[in-house]
Amino acid sequence: MKLLLKVHSERIARRRRATPEPSILPPSRDSSRININRQSVNANPSSCFTRNFLVVVTLVCLVLIAGMIITYAELNKSIARALEQYESHTEHLIVERHQWENGPKGNRGLRKRLDKPIPYVLITHLDDQLAPCDSFQQCSIEMRNMLEAAISLNSDITCNFYVSMDGNIFVGRGWDMVNSYANHSICITLMGDYENLDPTIEQLKRLKLILDYGEQEKYLAADYKIIAQRQVKSTNSPGKKVIDEIKNWKHYYKCGYGYIDKCGNELGMTEENWNGKQ
Repeated sequence: MKLLLKVHSERIARRRRATPEPSILPPSRDSSRININRQSVNANPSSCFTRNFLVVVTLVCLVLIAGMIITYAELNKSIARALEQYESHTEHLIVERHQWENGPKGNRGLRKRLDKPIPYVLITHLDDQLAPCDSFQQCSIEMRNMLEAAISLNSDITCNFYVSMDGNIFVGRGWDMVNSYANHSICITLMGDYENLDPTIEQLKRLKLILDYGEQEKYLAADYKIIAQRQVKSTNSPGKKVIDEIKNWKHYYKCGYGYIDKCGNELGMTEENWNGKQ
């Protein structure tokens, strides 16, 4: 019996020696930090959600702000385009020839260069119009019709400038080419029959605008003379209503009436010279 107890006690002793005793050293700083971080993450999941939410909200705000800036810029561009369109079509700026011509060209080979400064401004009207044009589209069609009629005669549109009732200034032969009437003049036609119809305020403003510009750029002589077509030709043009207006203007010249010299006498011009024989 004693032998058995002794063997049993030796086995227990061997088992104790084989099993390592637990470490009594304190945990390292790194392991404690890891544990603390894990605990904080596990302990505060809502704080992570809050940070992510703020990041998403910030990105959305930046996208919205960028979109607003782009939209504002595009809106400004569209407004600028609309204003440009408004000014060019309703404020009656000059309509260049290529803007209304849109078709066959006149016989420009027959045209002569206009010497400057120009001493005379010849005012005419379109006495064959029953209903004067009063819009950009209508007057553009009228301009093309006149050009086609001139082309059928192997010529070009008659005058240098045309002014519609709504105030558009259509360029015919412009400042550089002689009109079909006389070498020493700029011909400006008011689009309509003004024997009984009053010219519009817009027409008269644009007519003055052409004259002021020509004087400023020295295309017109300092002492240029404004005359009505009826002063040099047997016609009603530019109509009584127009003459009643321009006769009070500074540069209006009463040549061809009664005892006053013929228009263009000082330049050696004859009646034929005022009627296309240049």
